[in-house]
Amino acid sequence: MIPILYLAPVEWSSIWQRPQQLAVRLGRHFRVHYVDPVGLRSVRLRDITRIRHAWRSPPQPAKHPVIKPRYLPWPGNRLVEPLNRRWLMRQMAAQFDFERQPWILWLGSPSLLADELLTRAKPSLVVYDSMDRVGAFHRGRTRQRIERTEASLVARADLVLASSHGLAERWGAIKEVTLVPNGVDVAAFAQRPADCPPEWHRDTSRRVIGFHGTLGEWLDYDLLARLAQRHADWLWVFIGPIHSQQAKSLLRLPNVCLPGPVPYPALAEQAAWFDVGLIPFRLNELTRYVHPIKALEYLALGLPVVSSRLPDLSEHADVISFASTFDEWSARLEDAVAPAARLPKRVEARRRVAGAHDWDRRVEAIVSRIAVRLPCGRLENGLPRPSTRFVDGLGRPSSRRAANTSSHKFQSVSSQPLVPSP
Repeated sequence: MIPILYLAPVEWSSIWQRPQQLAVRLGRHFRVHYVDPVGLRSVRLRDITRIRHAWRSPPQPAKHPVIKPRYLPWPGNRLVEPLNRRWLMRQMAAQFDFERQPWILWLGSPSLLADELLTRAKPSLVVYDSMDRVGAFHRGRTRQRIERTEASLVARADLVLASSHGLAERWGAIKEVTLVPNGVDVAAFAQRPADCPPEWHRDTSRRVIGFHGTLGEWLDYDLLARLAQRHADWLWVFIGPIHSQQAKSLLRLPNVCLPGPVPYPALAEQAAWFDVGLIPFRLNELTRYVHPIKALEYLALGLPVVSSRLPDLSEHADVISFASTFDEWSARLEDAVAPAARLPKRVEARRRVAGAHDWDRRVEAIVSRIAVRLPCGRLENGLPRPSTRFVDGLGRPSSRRAANTSSHKFQSVSSQPLVPSP
């Protein structure tokens, strides 16, 4: 198998997101070496515990090698950067054979290591997968440095993927981009509630308004607190790691539960006890570019979904309810817990939408795109060449392409095989 050096934007041991889902499935076609991320900013005091835990924790189970690079956490420092470049390359060379051709360099975010590999190594193919508006997580000079570096990586990549229309349009000004929306592990989320409820749901008579994912600054905690107070008879459950002090303030409310993260194999089993799936994101420069995986995971469970008006979810308006104001949120949630929302035909409609976006199909499309760009023109196991019809994320002729006025264009994959633009 052709090896991939997969520079991921999230640690393998973190909650499962796009990078892990892609890496596992790419491993069916390539020999994947998953590399935990090299930081984008200088270390802060609040990072010390996380870093110590990451370095000391035993490796998480994986079918492929997971590389944990070590470096001095002061990106951009003129004295430290040359040392880090040499140290990182020595680590990579000790665990990956750069001399064997062909090999693929997969980049998930801008980093010093990514830049050094592009400068000194000789990959046969470079893939850049844009998952988030990375710079929007940062401010000031750090943000400027990150955005310059990311634009440089996109320009040097042979294949650029984007998880949302916003990201595809952003990078379409630099390079041709293939739109690969997030998917869902349909088999994992085809769950019914188990006989024994989770610890947080001992009173099964209460309606459960649930969320799973990172509790970051992008959630609207003021809105959530007001909703939990208005609907005090419902149980509000937020499963996932806490990365915001505001999230902890919700614990003051007696009907709010923060169980923390759960292992990915147990996530669907616990989320199956939700009555409604929440996506309560603030609308800002960061969330404008997201395509939340949890939306499809809720739908795969058959759950009613209530969400902020995120651009990339608008195509699912037939199975997702959207709200902006407090009163709209309250009304949509009341509709979602009503018996009509759980009618079998509505549950099946949600599962059907999710089923069209399985991760397996997403990766088959990516692999086809990679195969035609390799020097040999194909993979060892062989793959059919893609068809030539441009479609949107639902398999329909796309009208979004016209919105991109740059000299480049973006292409889209969907539930069908890869379909490049004409």
